[in-house]
Amino acid sequence: MPNTTTPVVLFDNNQVVLSHIKWAGSKLKLVPTICPAIIDEIYAILNNAEGDTGVHYFEPFAGTAIIGLTLANILGESLLSRNNLSSFHFYDKNPYLVELMHAVQIPQPFAEDDIREYNCASGDLRAKLELFHKWRNEFNSLVNVEGESRRRAELFWLLNQACYNGLFRVNKSGFFNVPFGSRVNLPDINSGGFLGRLQRLRKIFNSDLRLAFKAMTAPGRMDDYCSPSAWVKDVVEPTSSFIYCDPPYMAKDGEEKVFTAYTPDGWTQHDLYVLCAALEFMHKDGAHWMMSNSDAIVPILDSLFLGDVAKDLFVYQTGVRRSISADVKSRGKVNEVVITNFESRSLEPLRIVWQ
Repeated sequence: MPNTTTPVVLFDNNQVVLSHIKWAGSKLKLVPTICPAIIDEIYAILNNAEGDTGVHYFEPFAGTAIIGLTLANILGESLLSRNNLSSFHFYDKNPYLVELMHAVQIPQPFAEDDIREYNCASGDLRAKLELFHKWRNEFNSLVNVEGESRRRAELFWLLNQACYNGLFRVNKSGFFNVPFGSRVNLPDINSGGFLGRLQRLRKIFNSDLRLAFKAMTAPGRMDDYCSPSAWVKDVVEPTSSFIYCDPPYMAKDGEEKVFTAYTPDGWTQHDLYVLCAALEFMHKDGAHWMMSNSDAIVPILDSLFLGDVAKDLFVYQTGVRRSISADVKSRGKVNEVVITNFESRSLEPLRIVWQ
């Protein structure tokens, strides 16, 4: 249970590290709810630790990492004032997203000529469509090419902004195949509000905090995903570690459905069981963790987590509703829940009895 002397964090939306890309499954609406709870627990870890120690944050399904980066933004100075032992670890299955996160940390113009060419086409959607196809072909031609990570990152961002609904999808050959989205103009990532987002991101990554953004697969090998539990090997100090997981959400019919088809194999029932087994292992080793999902997962928690572990879990109904299909016409709404292996003071009003 969190240390009762730890104050509840009064969350300020100005502290949120907003993303520079469109990404399915964004946790923006959940940030004000779960970040204070995680911060409370991180301070509890530090207050209850023996000796001089840091806290280690892990996010295996990072996406744009809005949760972890916001935590780093809020906690950075406080953690560094204690020591330089804390660390933040982000992982994602999409290697191109990880390349982008690495590329934008460098303060230099990003896809400047491409953005200008697209926007200068004015209202000529035919010209914009041709340019989109040019980018898509170039991106696919660089899938397995070494030394092209920055250009791949630029093309990944351009396609994300110009494609339909900001989706990322590859075919069985590993090539990006999302169609054009008919967007009139692209935002200028090198100025205005977007530049402000990048500057905040760069400030965090270039601080004295220890941060790492890792790909779970290599470019061109997205079908070679090692395992939803591959990050476990990095958790070497479980009792001073916090893990936040945001796997693909379950639909009401009990079938896992993903927002985007990252790989031909998608996300399976087996993947969910492997993840929960890893979290069960972490729980027994003393790690603190949180998982977000739809409320459809609640009835099967007893089968996902065996024995006494399930009895130690807490479920909180967030009040946030989310669409769970990439197809706008077939989107269904589900309620989001947060599952933890610790009792949260700030989430207590949202707690539900599930057993």
